[in-house]
Amino acid sequence: MSHAIEMIKRNGGSEDGDNLIIKYQNPKVVALEIGFEGIFPTEKRMIGEQISKQNPELSIEIEGCGFVVSGEVSKETDLPDAVIEVKVFVDGQLIENAKLSTQSLVNRYKDVTWYYDLPEGKHTISLMALNIPEGYKINMGDLIIYSNIKPDKKNYF
Repeated sequence: MSHAIEMIKRNGGSEDGDNLIIKYQNPKVVALEIGFEGIFPTEKRMIGEQISKQNPELSIEIEGCGFVVSGEVSKETDLPDAVIEVKVFVDGQLIENAKLSTQSLVNRYKDVTWYYDLPEGKHTISLMALNIPEGYKINMGDLIIYSNIKPDKKNYF
């Protein structure tokens, strides 16, 4: 509350006992912020596979210039929380060593990995779990593919 009161005072407002007087300000148009300029979502597909001790690797073929792989780490209920490391390769080149936690407060929110700066074309994404213990798994969700070629219609995924 003290931070809010300080901001009100800094911007011309005041405090009068239990009341706060906020100075009226005319709304201003802010500059347009464009995220992911020049790339467009073109395809969404369900991966629906798991990475586990028995199946520690997964490869996916795409055609585009970027991708997002969604998913999450899970464990059997009696096991302690852990961090699972996943090496992510694109066309054989390591792009990331992702650290995925079973604790939702410190885990990436529903995304295993992403990359938006590939040359347009065919690519192979490979995910390899390092030393994944028995009873832990990574449930792979959706794959969203991006292209720098603007599609005929907008896709909203």
